[in-house]
Amino acid sequence: RLNTDGSTDTSFHTFNGADGRVVALAIRPDGEIYLGGSFTTYGGLYYLRIALIKPDGSPDTGFNQPIGGASGEIMCFSFQTSNTLLIAGDYTFYNGNLINYLDRINLNGIYDNNFFVGQDANAIVNAVLAQPNGKILIGGVFTSFDGSPVNRMAQLSFSGSLDTTF
Repeated sequence: RLNTDGSTDTSFHTFNGADGRVVALAIRPDGEIYLGGSFTTYGGLYYLRIALIKPDGSPDTGFNQPIGGASGEIMCFSFQTSNTLLIAGDYTFYNGNLINYLDRINLNGIYDNNFFVGQDANAIVNAVLAQPNGKILIGGVFTSFDGSPVNRMAQLSFSGSLDTTF
């Protein structure tokens, strides 16, 4: 990590870092950082493709432990509310729940049961954006969402259902 002047931030340590690719980052207002990718450990601790680290780079051991993470690569994040984070990528299970490629989690990593996307996307979602109006934009290689044909991009309601007015 770099300081604003471009110098190395010596207070930040990766504690042996991740054992695989990190392709997604999101910073909370408190300075903690979400990591997403194809890794299975961070700092020597078990994290399935998603981890939360403290501002100094050390793992937040209260995040998503010991129950798991994603079955495949997490590629992107977007905060939807101050308490929830949208995650997307190339996975079909999150914490044991069948979730195809898109999910909403609480900030502690636990699956948000209030987010229902029906049949989900039929292939990888590699872009997600929570909009100020509460709707969600997704993009990827999928050609249908919740059984309806779409062409690699869709808009969803706040709760995850397909918005057919898009």
